[in-house]
Amino acid sequence: MTKFVKHFPLWSKVLFATLCITIVTSLAAGELARRFEYNYLTNNLTLQLQQTFNLLSATTIDSLITEDIPLLETIMLQISSNYPGIEFFAIYNELQTVLVTWGTLPAEDSLQHQVFQQPVIFGGETFGYMKIAVSTARLQDDITTHVNLIRLLIALILLCLALSISLFLHSSVLKPITNINKRLLHLSQLHHSDEQIILISTNELDRLNESVDLIQAFTHKQKQREQQLHAAKEQAINANTTKSTFLATMSHEIRNPMHAILGALSLIDKSEMNTEQQHFIDTSLKSAHILLSLLNNILDMSKIEAGKLQLEHRPFNIQEILQSITSVLEPLAQQKHIILNHTSNINAPLWLLGDDNRLTQILINLANNAIKFTQQGQVNMMMNVVKEPNYTQICFTIKDSGIGIPEHKLSHIFDDFVQSDSSFSREYGGSGLGLAISKQLITLMKGTITVTSQLNKGSEFRVKLKLKNTMAPVTEQPASQAQVVRKGPPPRLLLVEDNKANQFITKTILQRAGYTVDVAGNGLLAIAACENQRYQLILMDLQMPEMDGFDATKGIRQMSNLNINTPIIAMTANATTEDRENTLAVGMNDFLMKPASEDQLMKKIHHWLN
Repeated sequence: MTKFVKHFPLWSKVLFATLCITIVTSLAAGELARRFEYNYLTNNLTLQLQQTFNLLSATTIDSLITEDIPLLETIMLQISSNYPGIEFFAIYNELQTVLVTWGTLPAEDSLQHQVFQQPVIFGGETFGYMKIAVSTARLQDDITTHVNLIRLLIALILLCLALSISLFLHSSVLKPITNINKRLLHLSQLHHSDEQIILISTNELDRLNESVDLIQAFTHKQKQREQQLHAAKEQAINANTTKSTFLATMSHEIRNPMHAILGALSLIDKSEMNTEQQHFIDTSLKSAHILLSLLNNILDMSKIEAGKLQLEHRPFNIQEILQSITSVLEPLAQQKHIILNHTSNINAPLWLLGDDNRLTQILINLANNAIKFTQQGQVNMMMNVVKEPNYTQICFTIKDSGIGIPEHKLSHIFDDFVQSDSSFSREYGGSGLGLAISKQLITLMKGTITVTSQLNKGSEFRVKLKLKNTMAPVTEQPASQAQVVRKGPPPRLLLVEDNKANQFITKTILQRAGYTVDVAGNGLLAIAACENQRYQLILMDLQMPEMDGFDATKGIRQMSNLNINTPIIAMTANATTEDRENTLAVGMNDFLMKPASEDQLMKKIHHWLN
């Protein structure tokens, strides 16, 4: 029975339990009512018969003493006719001899009769006895009728109460449980789309339990997936760290020979050559700069992905940037017979606060692409400025009449390593990183970049930035190289560099500029050189055998007074912001990243010598 009821819905279980309780309660209540009413009516009947006996005793005392049988029979008939429930009536004398009888005495074990016997006493003396047998059948029928009515009434009351409870349970318990079960089941099905979920039980609580089991199983799988994702995340972090370390190492290893290559080519470029030799040098310089640009792009993208690229904030003249970009790209446009125009809605210098190098990088990249992908026509660079009290809104527009970009490629044009056509990298060159880096840099500057294009008609890139206004910085005019040399003996410089090629190239550049140069191959040799010689400036590499540039700088600053205040410029292939900060922290004065051009090197030296 239990197993049969187990799979019933909860509402049917409640109904079944209510019916059982109703039946048991009504039966028990009916039985209690039967006993109570039976006892009550029996006591009432006994009381009535007692009164009847008292009345008969007073009426029949004379006839009983005289044993007047006819009179006693008359009295007996009257009593029998007045009390239809009497089935037997007998009067006895004092010796219990029957004087008169009426009816038949029922059996002693009869359940439907009550027999009463009482003596007739007068003046304290017993003169006879009377016995009456009364039928209780009608009484029991009345009791049964009453009991059935009571049972019916109790059953109706209990059923109404059960119905009310059932409705309350359905609205307050069963319906919410069913809704929860449906939601859990729906959630389970969402995460088990490839599995068929079968709920065996029809009971709400069992189904709810099964749904919870499904959710628990899903949660377990979810935890496993989270653990797998966490492990994958750790692997990605480790891989990214490894990649960053690799890029830093490769940057150092590539920049050192690039410094020597560019330095050697620039030295050769200043010598007397025929046309063919000049062409070879120009081609080599162009290729070296392309390689350096590609290296810088890869490093910039790596920094952006790692969140380590930091923008600088310094005053700059926005008009100078536009003019410098034009001067840099004008020769390239002339080679392709393309007109390069630049216009601006301001004439006076406008000083803003921001990273002028990164802004120049963005605009050169966009303008260079415009020239690269334009075979004929023109490239227009326009700057529109809206100056406010504290900030200036700037909109740069670079528009060309080139090959354009297909419409379906526009949404991906700023993705990494993406070009509008895969054949462009072979025909026009480039890695597809320029626009991606520009987009990221503009985002870091809290600006926007948009593009519109028509195939074979041209493209238009628009950059919008909001930069803070600032005052023009007060700068001292540096003395020229000739003025520095004429003031006395040539300044003595110390070049601390372990790479032989870089030693040779840098020393040659400095000597041609009129400086006396000592060379140290590592940090220990640099400290030894500084013990007995005062230098006007020290060029310090960072990564060297025996002792690196950081420890060498600390040693120089802590030794005698000869070079305690000598300017030290870090010349390193390490291109990270951390390296720049570390150089300043140990006592260096400036930072020059390899490969550095001759002009960059001379500007640094002139700045610190004057």
